[in-house]
Amino acid sequence: RPGDHEAYRRLAHHIAAAGDPQRAAGVVESAPGPIEAEGIVALASHLLAAAQPERANALLNNAASDFPLSTEIALAHARIRAASGERTEAAPLFSRAVSLAPDDTELALDCAEGLIDIDRPNEAAGILLPLLAETSDLRARLLMARASEDDASARRMLIEAAASARPEELRRIASTALSFGSPRIAAEIYAKALAADPRDAISRVGEAIARSRAGDPDARAMMEKASEDAALSPAPRLRLASEWLRRGEPANCLPLALHAIEEMPSATAHREAGRALLALDRPDEAVARLREAIAFDAGDAIAQLALAEAFIRLGDTESARPHLVRATRLDPRESTRKRAIELASGNLRP
Repeated sequence: RPGDHEAYRRLAHHIAAAGDPQRAAGVVESAPGPIEAEGIVALASHLLAAAQPERANALLNNAASDFPLSTEIALAHARIRAASGERTEAAPLFSRAVSLAPDDTELALDCAEGLIDIDRPNEAAGILLPLLAETSDLRARLLMARASEDDASARRMLIEAAASARPEELRRIASTALSFGSPRIAAEIYAKALAADPRDAISRVGEAIARSRAGDPDARAMMEKASEDAALSPAPRLRLASEWLRRGEPANCLPLALHAIEEMPSATAHREAGRALLALDRPDEAVARLREAIAFDAGDAIAQLALAEAFIRLGDTESARPHLVRATRLDPRESTRKRAIELASGNLRP
């Protein structure tokens, strides 16, 4: 079916999932005839993952002229700019996407979330407040909690949402509480989800991680028990791996990350395995894993920074340099810039 553009996109999606975004981009580009809006969005996404943000942004710049009323193009353009580290340029693009379809609630929520992710909470709140006047949609309430600059108000919103939530919604609320820096609230909500379904392995993992973040003395035992669950799917397994790494226990992280790679290779799985190997002073093995992570997602600033450190530990500062630059462009936060400077100056503290 040579004219079936959707088939080309589906094939490209599977190729990208297998860790070859460059080839995936080539598949989308090879589809005969003019490329439509969905194909442009897919192509831009693959180009970004293949470490070609300039091409992705140029493609979407042109597409914005060719498809001036396409909300899909407008949202993708904003997201690609944000993922490229161009936060200042991304903010007005999110606002423009909303203006193209002011009655599209899902689009508004996507744009509000994008603005929160680039540290524009006030602009996000401006989108969310009118929605919340008309709906009690859970996603809108959770995003409003994230956009709130008052921690006490945000926590109250999460507690109120959990009080009236259905069992299947509790995990989402708990996850938001945890990402917001309220691990004790998250642990209580995960426990409520477990009471509703004692077989809920994801909530069991979430509660263990939340209690770990809260400094609960029983957390380590809960983490160990959760880690031994052979039936865990890759996503919660990787959450546990990341938490072991955060706790400074890479030896417990590594087998979980490697297991996840065997089940479902991903950028996150390779990255966490690489970071664990780095913490275990095995930089040569870390380089291989972190290269795999970047092959899956060149926009992962954490993997870029870790790969730079691995090269520096091996004495290869020349190979480290472009990854330091890339990491700071992808993540302009002061903490990332400071760590990159430390690494460039030879400070290899953990």
